[in-house]
Amino acid sequence: MFNKFTILNQNVKVSSLNIRSSWRVAWGKVDLIREEVTWRDKKLAIITPERKAIAISPSQRFVIIGDLWLGNKVELLQKLGLEPSKFLGNDSEIIARAWEKWGLECLSLLKGMFALAVWDRDKQILYCVRDCSGARTLYYTTNNNNNICWIAPKLRTLTPYRSQEPDLVALRDYLATAFVPGERTLWRDIKEVRPGTVIQFPQGKITSYWKLQENIQAADKPLAWHGQKLRYVLNRVVREYLPPQQPVGVFLSGGLDSSCITALVAKFHDAPVHTYSIHFGSESPNELEFSSLVANHCQTQHHILEITFKDMWECLPETMAYLDNPIGDPLTVPNLLLGRLLMALNIKFKGADHILTKVNNLTQAEGLLGLSPLFDQRIVQLSMTIPPIYKLSVTQEKAVLKQAVADILPQVIIDRPKSGMMVPVQRGFRHYWQQEARNLLLNRRGEISPYLNRNVIRKWLNYQGDTWGRYGIKLWLLTSLEVWLQENK
Repeated sequence: MFNKFTILNQNVKVSSLNIRSSWRVAWGKVDLIREEVTWRDKKLAIITPERKAIAISPSQRFVIIGDLWLGNKVELLQKLGLEPSKFLGNDSEIIARAWEKWGLECLSLLKGMFALAVWDRDKQILYCVRDCSGARTLYYTTNNNNNICWIAPKLRTLTPYRSQEPDLVALRDYLATAFVPGERTLWRDIKEVRPGTVIQFPQGKITSYWKLQENIQAADKPLAWHGQKLRYVLNRVVREYLPPQQPVGVFLSGGLDSSCITALVAKFHDAPVHTYSIHFGSESPNELEFSSLVANHCQTQHHILEITFKDMWECLPETMAYLDNPIGDPLTVPNLLLGRLLMALNIKFKGADHILTKVNNLTQAEGLLGLSPLFDQRIVQLSMTIPPIYKLSVTQEKAVLKQAVADILPQVIIDRPKSGMMVPVQRGFRHYWQQEARNLLLNRRGEISPYLNRNVIRKWLNYQGDTWGRYGIKLWLLTSLEVWLQENK
């Protein structure tokens, strides 16, 4: 969602970027801190560029700071006995009141995206909390330099408080999956709070307040029944996500997922709906036929952005600077450029560690609020109750979602098989980035040089040595890693 429309096609050098630090919390011997502290207690210090980000409960017992967005704030205010139309506070203040009334139990009531630090002044306990789907991130140091643990929602913010040593297990995992799964980060002494998890200090106790568990229900009911139930939840979630009387933008690939969200937004929203699709020039295949069909069907204001091979290479450093952990998905750069134009395994790991963090970091970089309705906790939870035969079968994929939105999408979108957005990195390395890639990846002083065999990389650059011939994606994976390490030292 956005508040202005501009398209910038600038060649920005990362060294000129002013990437502002996020808020950070120090727990421990905070009297040793020499930085300018925004709020301080005996064992806690908060440093933030925005003082209004701090909320204190009515009794003054609980102090909250967070990176958050709540979709069900009206419902929460009603449960708290407050009149939504008269409440002038922000989302942090709602959570401060909820925590005072219900304690940890309030977490089951929160629907949205959040990474929180909650300080109990009476018990001197710090709670670090992350939302169920992992849309927001939260990191903490484990080296305890000067007996202080630092917590922040952005990995880059913790740079002054960590060592330069990479976590080699995380590096291996990145090379295997194109992102860093689990609690590890690429830095040895920083860990990530997992989705649906609370960590308490000083005990270091880790508890899960929400778990992704299969709970099949109504297995005897037909597909139409489950589709109707899913549609009801989709309608509710999308309505909550829409800002009244403000324009919204939807990333529209032409696939089922983005198409159904586009259709629902167009159905319920009372302000302009803009859709955005990308392509990589006339040399590469695209899905503009399908995205344009959906945009026309839903009567949105449609925009098409061509991303050149020059854009892909020149914007990669800036993109990596905004990501907490490296992500080897070639769609990272298009996500940033789209943001600029706007101004169970997959859910647990790829959603929290890859898709959601990628979209949120790169839209936040352009001052946008990026929302992912299909990863809403209520939809995820409902999906775990649906019989597997209606979600994935030999004959039809996403049958229940197709059933749920069949009445609002063209039949050709419902019937088309999943294809995925293909970024032409194979062509890029062969015809456009060959020399730049050699200079970057074969440099003896490069960041990846101590860990990877340059002879293997040299073969890949010559398009040799891989049985499957996936040279482009492998080289992009390594290029993203090298650039990320350079920009996050």
